[in-house]
Order: sequence, then C-alpha cells, then structure tokens
Amino acid sequence: MKITKENYDEIKSSMAEFLNAEIARYVKFAGSREGLDAKLGRSNRHSTMILKRQSFSALERLWRECKNKIKWLT
Repeated sequence: MKITKENYDEIKSSMAEFLNAEIARYVKFAGSREGLDAKLGRSNRHSTMILKRQSFSALERLWRECKNKIKWLT
C-alpha cells in the first residue's frame, strides 16, 4: 500500500486502532492499567494518561515499551 496525502489520515487512524487493541491486550494480561504501569516500572496513571490523550506517537511508545518488557506475551 502506498501512503499518499489522501489516505494518510485513514492509515494513521487504522494504526491507532491497532495500537489501542494491542495495548488493551497487555492491560488485560496485567489485570488493570495500574497493573500495567507497575509491570513497566512507570508511575501510576502513566498508561491511563496516554490512552486518554490518544497521541499516536505516545501510543506507539507505550506499545513498544510493553512489547519489549513483556516479551513472552507476544
């Protein structure tokens, strides 16, 4: 698929949906968002704030951090 000006927003929103789904998997594994923060060694509400803000780059960073620190789930 080629990324163009016309389809950029659609692709970005699809990727955000994917990241949200993947992060939800890690939250389910950890039991709660607070549990996920504890497993990642982050302050309480770190993941909650990222998921609330829905910044694409922040979602991507959180997903990568989950993927790298909770390897056996993937």
